[in-house]
Amino acid sequence: MLLRNSISIVLCCFILSGCFGERGNQKNRIKNPLRIERLYSSPKIDGELPKSIKIAPDGRRIAYLKGKGDDFRTLDLWVWDVNAGAEKLLVDSIKTLGSDKEELSDEEKARRERKRESHGGIVEFHWSEQGDKILFPLNGDLYLYDLGAEKPLSRLTQTEEAELDASFSPKGNYVSFVRNHNLHIIDLATKQESPVTFAGTKEKPMAVAEFVAQEEMSRYRGYWWSPDESFVALTQVDETPVGLMTRLEAYPSGMKVVEQRYPQTGGVNAIVRLGVVKLFEKGVQWVKLSLEDYYIPHVQWLDKEKNPSLTFMLQARNQQQLDLIEYDPVTKKQKVLITEKDRAWVDIRHDNIYLKKQNRILWLSEKSGYHHIHVYDLDGEEQTPLTSGAWEVTELLAVDEEKGKVYFSATKDSPLEQHLYVIDLKGGEPVKVTKGQGIHEVSMAKKPSLFVDRFSSQEQPPQTVVHDMDGKVLFSLAKNKVEKNHPLAKYI
Repeated sequence: MLLRNSISIVLCCFILSGCFGERGNQKNRIKNPLRIERLYSSPKIDGELPKSIKIAPDGRRIAYLKGKGDDFRTLDLWVWDVNAGAEKLLVDSIKTLGSDKEELSDEEKARRERKRESHGGIVEFHWSEQGDKILFPLNGDLYLYDLGAEKPLSRLTQTEEAELDASFSPKGNYVSFVRNHNLHIIDLATKQESPVTFAGTKEKPMAVAEFVAQEEMSRYRGYWWSPDESFVALTQVDETPVGLMTRLEAYPSGMKVVEQRYPQTGGVNAIVRLGVVKLFEKGVQWVKLSLEDYYIPHVQWLDKEKNPSLTFMLQARNQQQLDLIEYDPVTKKQKVLITEKDRAWVDIRHDNIYLKKQNRILWLSEKSGYHHIHVYDLDGEEQTPLTSGAWEVTELLAVDEEKGKVYFSATKDSPLEQHLYVIDLKGGEPVKVTKGQGIHEVSMAKKPSLFVDRFSSQEQPPQTVVHDMDGKVLFSLAKNKVEKNHPLAKYI
């Protein structure tokens, strides 16, 4: 991630040099050459920017991570109060830890490597669905920040073993995580911890994503709560068929030889099973899968009015067929909702959305030659596509069912740009919301009330601005103007 950002910065600097050439001169550019060492030094050459921006579900606050002024690699947790119009340092990672040295487990190191995460400190966090609490891991343990409590910061775990892949349950009653290859939960009312699974081992872990899912399919989770908190779907990964491979692990202090079960191209993959556990009951209800050699790229519960049902994607090993399957954990019946086939491969998307009021699914597909939003009912019948044309929907962001609006990012105006668009659920022509030529990377909550736009262009390094849903500017999280004291100013 850092390398990719650095390359972007270098290109940005060259472009900026050309754009501002008339204002500078050749002598100044030679006097202040931009060197590789500077790209990896503090403060960041492209300015102080918020990272991992997440809007609280109630829209009242925006949380994000920011690097320290003297060390952009170490991240702290910040929050912006929308009503107060001010930001606040919520958690200082070094003060909370009591040290600037972290001791990460091998599992956490591997997880960060596959996410291309090179920062330290607080590198991830999660809002509760109620928007009143934030959960985050730090140095292998879990912390909870309760925005309404007198003493808001508390430590949930303090163990030698690391807690991985933590999350809130949908109603906010529990915190779940993986430890020692099994899934555990903490009741937030009583602070009592309970195991959910018991059979996980190092070579057959429960509730984790296998190497291929993390590295190639961007699925980093291995368990999923049902909306009513009565069930948890999870995977079991059997790595014993995968051959051992010796490789070198590179660290700043030197090299380390490690052995890893590494699935090689055309070789044997790990065996992945999908099951459902009823909370506080022992045993796993395993889902019967129709293929022998397959991937499970995506799992998602449907929040139906009566009983929630589980959906999962099942993809053939050759990646030429992808099925979306619905599974009822009560009746144990399953049916195929959507099937896609392609002679080359079927692309995987994680941004499909279930419409609870209409009992339909918005499905991203490139079967037309371009990624577009297709509509299916739960009998698998396709409706009229919501979008079409010689352009790409790059991300399906959110749906406001009450107002009948769908928000998505796309390249409709130009393949060199990306903007936020809105379209009516009944169809029609998409309306562009963001302004200004360039790339707009948008974040918004599931129930959209405002959105955050990270915008950059040839003339402007990334800046982060908050808008209402009509595109009106509310405030800036990072103006990032290239003025006299900006780290980039001396190089352009």
